[in-house]
This record gives sequence, structure tokens and C-alpha cells, in this order.
Amino acid sequence: MAVLKDTTINGTLTLTGNGYITLPKKSVTWLQGFQQSPIKVTDATDNSGYHPWIIQKNTSASKMFTMGIFQNYFVIAGSATSRTTNGYDYGWFFNVSNGELKLNNNYLYLHSNNYTNYAPSKTGSGASGTWGINISGNAASLSSTLAISKGGTGATSFTANRLIYYNGSKLVSSNAYISGQEIGFNVSNTSTVRFYTKNNNNNADLRVSTNAGVYHTNASGSSTAKWLIYINTSGTVTANTSDRRKKKYIEDTTEYEAISILKNIKIRNFIYKEDIGHNNLIQNGIFAQDLRDVMKQYNISNRPWLQWHYNTDDNVYYDINESETDNMTYEINYSSLIPLLIKGWQINENKISQLKDKIKELEEI
Repeated sequence: MAVLKDTTINGTLTLTGNGYITLPKKSVTWLQGFQQSPIKVTDATDNSGYHPWIIQKNTSASKMFTMGIFQNYFVIAGSATSRTTNGYDYGWFFNVSNGELKLNNNYLYLHSNNYTNYAPSKTGSGASGTWGINISGNAASLSSTLAISKGGTGATSFTANRLIYYNGSKLVSSNAYISGQEIGFNVSNTSTVRFYTKNNNNNADLRVSTNAGVYHTNASGSSTAKWLIYINTSGTVTANTSDRRKKKYIEDTTEYEAISILKNIKIRNFIYKEDIGHNNLIQNGIFAQDLRDVMKQYNISNRPWLQWHYNTDDNVYYDINESETDNMTYEINYSSLIPLLIKGWQINENKISQLKDKIKELEEI
């Protein structure tokens, strides 16, 4: 085996047969690695040309390969062997000054040194789909210059699911709309449409189907579901709470209760102070305070006729003994007084019938 030591060959060193070059193993620091190496290529003294280290041809595949340096780049490139003057077909360029990596002349990734110069743009090549969102100014905020679109692969149809979406000026869908002071749903069939509210105790909704009205269930489900009030197809307003099976502690309303209220309650004429839609017309009705005082006088309580609420609270209360304050407003439930009026009429009719019978007896004497 021949040993070459500090030998300069001015020409080509060719290894034949199974010949090879054995290089000594090195284990050095990174800094020493730039000074001591089994292979050292003569320093490049210009910055204009490509300085190859290794080249090889694959004649069976008609390709050639090279590795070397070009300016600030470490290069691995390949090309068809017939291209002796036209350069490489594809080359990897690694810039040792800033860590950039290119394929041919195109950057392969964005990093802290180049992201401001190569920001992505929707107008670049390869863009597809619907660009429905426009971001202007500060990228942290979304501009409403363009409407949000449902476009894109796999998007769910708003029409099929009756969703509300923003079209650039208002919320709409094929069935729902918000316009001016109106919020509504237009459905061309008999499907149920609801404005729905719920909490841990109750569910209630303003509902339109074959009928229309207010529908209620408790939080546990539909076992107690019922219409609180509805308008049927003939236009009749009905409160569906008169079924005897829904009642308990049933007893006849007493004459004392009916006469005490009807005989002593005062019917007043008045004009509203806050005349909203009343045109300063003289109204007549019952004052809640008058009804409260009569109920107290005749020891009648726990009735739905009189109710009140705090001005800052939507809950309704029925305690007639609660002290009146400026923070509360009384209301009379006139519909709940109707059965009392019927009872009063029955009482008077019975008395009239009794008087007629007595008159008839006197006339026969």
C-alpha cells in the first residue's frame, strides 16, 4: 500500500479497481473543524463564480450532480448531463450568513430575517376558494368592509339550516331578518317558529305554528308543556288552563267574596299622566290601591286579581300587605276578575228570582 504524505499532485489522481482513499478520523471542536479536516479544498479568492468540491455523473440516468460553494451559499445541485452550459435544473442553496434556505431562487420558509419582505398575500399564485374576510389596518381587528361569506369547500348552507348571518348591512337568511325596528321569520309552510328563552326553572317561547301564542314547559322537559295563551286558526284567543284535571282544592266561590269585592270596589274615570297612545281620552277602570284596600278590609288575600312588581325587577308578587313604595308598580289582572263578575251576576239573578217568586205569592193572596 502506497502512502502519500505532504504530496502535491498537479493533475488527476485516479483510483482503479477497488481502490479507495482512507482518511484519518477527527474529533475536534466546532471551531477546530474550520481549521483541521481530512479534506481541505483550496480557498476561493473571488466571489463571482461557483466553486465545486465534488461532481459526479450518472450516465445510466443521464444526470449529473455537484456540491460546492457560491458566494455566501453552500450548494447541492443537479442537472441533465447534456446541459453543459445552462447550469443546474434544481439546486439547494443554504446561506451561511443568515440561515436562509432556497430551492433554486425561491425561499423555502419564512423566518425572523425575511418575513417582512415575503409576507403571504391572497393575490399570490395558487390562491383558491372564497376570500370573504377583509383585514385592514391593525391585523388584530377585523374590518366589516367585506361580508363574511359561507363559501369554501364543505361549507354548510345557511338556507338549509335557517341560520342568521350578516350580509354586509343586516342579519338575514332565507327565513330570518332584522330590518329597522323589526325582527322576524318568514316561513312558507306550517313549521313551528319560536323566539325562545329559558333558565334553570322554566322554558318559554313566543311560538307560531298552526296556532300562535306563548308556550311553556318547566326545566325538566315537556311533561308539563302547555300553551299559556294562544290564538287558534279562527282568531279566538284562548288560555288553556281551564281543564278541571289541572286543578286541586276545588270549592265554590262564596257569595261573601264576590259581593265584598264587587259591591265595594270603586270604578274611576281618569286620564293617564304618561299619555302614550291614549290621546288624553277619559278612561275608566279600577285603581289597584282601591282593590288592595277592599281585599284587606274583608280579609281576602292570595288572589290573582292584584299583582305588583319592583321597577327594577321583572318578577311578579301578590302580597297585598307589602308596604307601598315609589320603587314598585301595581297592576290589576282584569281577566282574573271575570269569574267574580259571573258569580256576582248569578247571585243577583238568584235574588231577582226569589223576589219574583215572593211578588207572585203576594199577588195571589
